[in-house]
Amino acid sequence: MLSFPIESVRAVIARGRADAEANGGFRNPDFGLHPGRDERAGLWLVGDHGVYLCSNGKLPDGEKPLVAYALECDTRGAIRESVTSLSIK
Repeated sequence: MLSFPIESVRAVIARGRADAEANGGFRNPDFGLHPGRDERAGLWLVGDHGVYLCSNGKLPDGEKPLVAYALECDTRGAIRESVTSLSIK
């Protein structure tokens, strides 16, 4: 089971809507038979560096989406924790 902070999920949804409005709609990795038609708002569950949710609102070239990390799989915290626990003598 994965848990996501509700405030973060709401922020991702709001940002996705704003991105879609500003940049012409929603991304669809599976264009199917009708590219550019029938795309609709959604969240993607992504697992690469941790597990996180991101929206499918279209982004300007080179921009990254706002993401909400699962509390159980947030690798950013593990990286910060290992860096802060490192001591140099």
